[in-house]
Amino acid sequence: TETKIYLDLKLREREMILSVHARSKPMDPTVDLAGIAAQTALFSGAKLEGLLNEAAILAVKRGGSAICQQDINTAMDTLLFGQEQTLARRQQEREVTAAHEAAHALATVLLLPESRIRKVSIIPTGKGAAGYSMAIPPEKLFHRKQELLNHIAVSLIGREAEMLLLGSDHVTNGAANDIEKAALLAQ
Repeated sequence: TETKIYLDLKLREREMILSVHARSKPMDPTVDLAGIAAQTALFSGAKLEGLLNEAAILAVKRGGSAICQQDINTAMDTLLFGQEQTLARRQQEREVTAAHEAAHALATVLLLPESRIRKVSIIPTGKGAAGYSMAIPPEKLFHRKQELLNHIAVSLIGREAEMLLLGSDHVTNGAANDIEKAALLAQ
């Protein structure tokens, strides 16, 4: 179909942009530019360049002679969620965050089976998240009503997990961003 051709073309374009920016950087032979392109559906050319630049910085910091796949994965997390923070947190905060993010991941697997869970973290980030669940959605232009409802459910399930764990009188403000995302999807 025309949509599939368009999406395949966009994927190939991202792979080509990555290969252009990778030429000037020492890359480990195991780095999979096609795989990276598949995970960066909404990245602009500049953001793809920034991803490889951040990965290069990480490679230098670890004393590597080439950018490896882990450098790229860490760079992607940093670009999307901010630098991981090493804050001392109470056990209860870690448990609430773990339940919240595990609920997002489980709901994604059950309700959005075309998406692939890339990472779940309970480490706070520089962009204010206490943790995050990162899923790679399939690349598509349009979403059907049921799929949008499933995305809303995935966004709201973290708060539900908190209510199960803590009780409704003790939920946290940790779901504020999730509720904003759900509201935007519902419009």
